[in-house]
Amino acid sequence: MVLLAGRLILRLHQARAFHGSYNFVSLKEPLLSSNECQCQINNYNTSLPPDCQLDASLPLPKKSPEYQKQLLLLSSNPNAWNTDWESKLELSKTPPYSLLSELKTELSKAQTKIGILINAICFPNRPSIEHHKKSDTDVHFLVIPDFRIYSVGIDKIKDFAAFVSEGATLAEGCPKISFNNYKHGADHIHDNDVGSVKVVESKNYPRFEGQKFDRDLILVCGHMKRDARCGLIASDLVAELTQRDLPGNAEVAITSHIGGHKFAGNLIWYRRLGTGIDGKPKVDGIWFGKVLPYSVPTLVSKFSQGEIIKDFYRGGISNRQK
Repeated sequence: MVLLAGRLILRLHQARAFHGSYNFVSLKEPLLSSNECQCQINNYNTSLPPDCQLDASLPLPKKSPEYQKQLLLLSSNPNAWNTDWESKLELSKTPPYSLLSELKTELSKAQTKIGILINAICFPNRPSIEHHKKSDTDVHFLVIPDFRIYSVGIDKIKDFAAFVSEGATLAEGCPKISFNNYKHGADHIHDNDVGSVKVVESKNYPRFEGQKFDRDLILVCGHMKRDARCGLIASDLVAELTQRDLPGNAEVAITSHIGGHKFAGNLIWYRRLGTGIDGKPKVDGIWFGKVLPYSVPTLVSKFSQGEIIKDFYRGGISNRQK
């Protein structure tokens, strides 16, 4: 079956409507202009180079990238964000990161390449794969919005790409549209660009079962070798977050580059809000920027009550149908 690419963007998308009910609020006394936040910024900036400073005055964009899925490679080293991740993950010459080039190549053959984010994550307070390791040769991906962890043999990367792409491949001779075309939202793509892309779907593709990840997830950008701002602030944010009573029994992880380092600290907060009629999790993902350790208690308190502080809101995605 051949479909227009535009019809397949259904998994996660810029949220015009969330599963959850949120109120967007402004604080009477903005946290970013408080003496405490300014003091933290000044302290961080003394450790940062002049061309890589935190600046609370920068306007925060209110639109996150538009994507269908996020593949999160689990790093076994809790300190991987600081020691193991190269500036680009695939530059590493050793597994599991060296396998990402092959994965990206295989995904580039599929239409869903336009809507897949690929990151590495580590859980600073424990090894990421302690309960999921089946073999020394397996790599492990936590996939959003599935909220499942998949163990993948290093010789099964091509199969995993087909599984993630749900059997979709570009028809022969069609131009490729990369995720970069969509990073500012689907509205920036011309109709003739999408219309020229034909996708062949197949139901005969490999399946992976995976294990449920039954907690909400907070990703803190902390890719030290990519940008010092996120790298410097990440561990402090994780320390503050893990001290809180987080809704959804959320687990906190550090993630590789998600963009917008100048807006550090950057968070993605994934919430599971029950299951849909298809039996799959209903997922909202809220992107936050310019979050400082001093801001964390207020951000968490408000978000636990269904309130999003406008000053920190970078956009959101949801797998709720438009």
